[in-house]
Amino acid sequence: MADSGAETQAERDEAQRRWEWLTHDRLEVLIAVGLGISAILTAFTVYLVKTADDHAEKAFNVALTRVTEETGAALDAAEARSADETFFLDYETTRINPHSEAGAHELLEDVARPALRRQIRWWEEQRGEPGAAYTPFSEENPFFVDHNAERVARLNAEAKHEFHSAEAYHEESRRLILAGIILATALFLYGVAGVTRARRIKVPLTLMGYVGIVLSLAAVIAA
Repeated sequence: MADSGAETQAERDEAQRRWEWLTHDRLEVLIAVGLGISAILTAFTVYLVKTADDHAEKAFNVALTRVTEETGAALDAAEARSADETFFLDYETTRINPHSEAGAHELLEDVARPALRRQIRWWEEQRGEPGAAYTPFSEENPFFVDHNAERVARLNAEAKHEFHSAEAYHEESRRLILAGIILATALFLYGVAGVTRARRIKVPLTLMGYVGIVLSLAAVIAA
């Protein structure tokens, strides 16, 4: 038992010697430095959160604009398609009438858009063949062009990209807020360490504060 007590005392003495370099003044300096670093990082984190939120709002607004433009382009395409179908119906109605066949030819040559004229001509050439397309407005028609299809697809892709960007900025903001919470905890620990006189409390709190700083830096970098 005596040997055990002696070993325990020796371990205490060795631990005390290891911490001799950490004098009271040095410990106070470490606390002050930790407080300063935590305060600066907290302010910087608030700035980053605000910046991320601004980027998210901007990306979201751009996404909504692209969705509106996509809807308008799709409506324009539907209107143009409807106009083409109406013309084709008028043309066919006129063509099948023996008394107005010449008028149908003039209607096709003088009124129809060149692209629409090519679509109808192709349809007429293959009409009556097995498996012929029922309408010139078919993917089988090599001259068929879906109005605004490329623009609608491009605007849709841009809208999705901006929505994803907005969500990414929101996620970044959430990680930065977590870093701010860690820094607030570090500030609290330094505050308690600064007012307590007990070294056995002051040292662990100071170390925990620096651990919080490291963790918050990791969170900011990960953001």
